[in-house]
Amino acid sequence: MEDPDGDSIYTAKILVKYDPEVPVEYKFKILPNRNISLPNNGWESVQNRILDVNGRKKIKAPYIEFGDIRRVARFIVDAKNLISKKVFLPLKGDILQIELNLDGKCTLTDALTASENSIYETAVMIPLKVKKIRYRLVKNINIPLTDWRDIFVGIRGKITNIK
Repeated sequence: MEDPDGDSIYTAKILVKYDPEVPVEYKFKILPNRNISLPNNGWESVQNRILDVNGRKKIKAPYIEFGDIRRVARFIVDAKNLISKKVFLPLKGDILQIELNLDGKCTLTDALTASENSIYETAVMIPLKVKKIRYRLVKNINIPLTDWRDIFVGIRGKITNIK
């Protein structure tokens, strides 16, 4: 497989002989280039995929993600400063969220969870196909507390501390 732009999205062209009247079933497998053990022996654990060829002799499969890989962005917010400046008042009902801009489309996380000593956190799954990720901290759904910031989340994930 190839990753020409270095975005951790690999592509391949595979020629397959098939009967144009019978759907093609397939599944992905990771073949590591070093001696390591992978869950499920490298096979993705999703059901077989089905490519309906509808009598066509030539077909291009759509973009598909390996079923078990996820990019996770974890955000940890130290809210002590926000609380001391009375910018964020959790006892008055304020909530914190992360607003994400994924390739130009904005979305809000659920309210961050308080863990200990004014620390709030959340984790977000980022689709593999997303290339540009920006975030900002907001309170009460629509009040920005930080400017937009770029972030890179690779296959191994990313932990971002916000103070």
